[in-house]
Amino acid sequence: MRSFNTGPNLILAWVLREAAAYTARLSSWQGPSSPYVAVIEQAQAEMRSVQRIEALRDPLRAVSLGQRPGVGAVRTAARARQPIYRLAFEAYQLMQGLERGDLDAMGTIARSALIAPLEEWRRFELAIGLAVGEALALADSAPMNLHLLAGASTGPIITAGRFAIHWQQRTAHYTDPELEPSEIITRDALRAYGMTLGGDRPDLIVVDRDAGVVASVIEVKYLAGDTANARFREAVDQVVRYARGYRAPGAAAPLIARSLVALSHGAPMMIDEDAGAPASIDFAGVTRTELASWAARLVVDQP
Repeated sequence: MRSFNTGPNLILAWVLREAAAYTARLSSWQGPSSPYVAVIEQAQAEMRSVQRIEALRDPLRAVSLGQRPGVGAVRTAARARQPIYRLAFEAYQLMQGLERGDLDAMGTIARSALIAPLEEWRRFELAIGLAVGEALALADSAPMNLHLLAGASTGPIITAGRFAIHWQQRTAHYTDPELEPSEIITRDALRAYGMTLGGDRPDLIVVDRDAGVVASVIEVKYLAGDTANARFREAVDQVVRYARGYRAPGAAAPLIARSLVALSHGAPMMIDEDAGAPASIDFAGVTRTELASWAARLVVDQP
């Protein structure tokens, strides 16, 4: 009898089964608002369609998945004439590369599938968060750990030593500050329309987990048609406003001085280091590791 339990079929079946298992696991981690949901559901529908193909039913049913395909099966699939087997071989190699921590494999996934459909400004925020985490890890001589980006997650996206970095979250450390006179007028004007002031949130928050306080507020601006100076002024105003929610009245100045404004390009240079202003950096500065001095100061200073 002809056997379907051959090298190429074993690779193909293994890849399909593993892909289905990983996708189901990833789906169970998502909240209803996660941008990954639509992508995952599409992938699951495509895999179900593949498994219903008549020519694949017997191979999928016949192969044994008790152990991974051997070297011979991998070699045979790589040399197969049918494109489907060569594609399965490439997917199998990519999966093995991810498990080994191969940089090329991780780069391929990061560029093609890791980040859910996001606007460029959100991707820039995430890039700054990663750069901040790396800089703090180096300054604190501690490992950097990435955490799952789930839709309903309230935890940090990165931890580095005693620091935790939160993305688009006020965190439990935030307390609504007393409104200033102009804010009271705005609130009352909005009430006439049945509206409230609303609750905006910082782009990134750095929490000192040992001290149990926010160590820095980070505002990120991706320039698209506006001037760098205009967006920088806006970001500084936001840092000052947010800092009021993390410190007692009149005690926010040290937090502001440890905070950071990141622009996609054109960040201004500080001319008075003693002014207690937030630091400034752009993407070119990030690539030149200019975050190192800011991170070193954050590690040494008491929040």
